[in-house]
Amino acid sequence: MWMYEVFDLGMDIFNGKPIQVCCDWNQKLFLIEACSSDEQLLLSWRNEEKTRQQSVTSHIISSEDHHNWFHGVLEDPNIKILILYLGGHPIGSIRFECCGGQAMISYSVDCGYRGLGLGTKLICMAINYAEKKLNVSQLFAETKENNYMSQKVLLVNDFHPIGISSEQGIITFGRVLTPPPLEGCLARKKVFICIYAFQCSPFRLVERRGVK
Repeated sequence: MWMYEVFDLGMDIFNGKPIQVCCDWNQKLFLIEACSSDEQLLLSWRNEEKTRQQSVTSHIISSEDHHNWFHGVLEDPNIKILILYLGGHPIGSIRFECCGGQAMISYSVDCGYRGLGLGTKLICMAINYAEKKLNVSQLFAETKENNYMSQKVLLVNDFHPIGISSEQGIITFGRVLTPPPLEGCLARKKVFICIYAFQCSPFRLVERRGVK
């Protein structure tokens, strides 16, 4: 089982001041790959009212539909779901859908832990995971036009708006990942090609599977 550990959370990530919340912040954040036992947890997060209001797909998912989708995801090598833990407590998740050297991400933080900067940390950790573990050079994410908090989280993590669907009210954000170290001209050429592809090939060109 893959696990990624970050750092102690004792300070606000934006201004360095102590966070005043009713939980133990002297614990660490972890990302752990999802397994079959996470099925009901993910369904409860997905169907939470505020999550649905801000989701690109806002309908309630039935247990049967979620079961079939989730177990299909676990068997799909191109999809990864990671659970975010604070100490030993699950507080969020992020999904990667990979295709053609690109990945669409979708994330959520438990409603009891929102407004604390954890979404920003989750995306930062997801970028680190993608650079180390996934064979992709670009990440993409979609948000509703009125989901300003999610847009802020993406912008803080160097995502940039690259497209908008006025009919659906959805903004697509993209980010080029840091390439592996290369030397001389080859490195410059690789970076240039990566940035050019990012600017000219939005994620809508990548095959999308049934997103829940």
